[in-house]
Amino acid sequence: MIRPIVYISIGILLGLCAICYATFRYSLQKGEIIDCLGFLFLFASAMLLYFQIKSGLAFDRRKATHDFIYGPIIETLLPLRRSSNGS
Repeated sequence: MIRPIVYISIGILLGLCAICYATFRYSLQKGEIIDCLGFLFLFASAMLLYFQIKSGLAFDRRKATHDFIYGPIIETLLPLRRSSNGS
């Protein structure tokens, strides 16, 4: 949970530094700065979406593994184990 926050924060910080540098170097106008800030926040939103999808897929994989292990495998192996211990 900390990794996405750190990556997004670093991305925003680097973007703000780049905007400040470009403002002083190329004397950007107010409208251009607003456009750059909009793009920066769009980029941060895309990074957040990426991390949400990635964590959702990891959760689905763990859930599918859990359902597989405690579903048909346990239902099949427990009766076999009970029958082999009873014999």
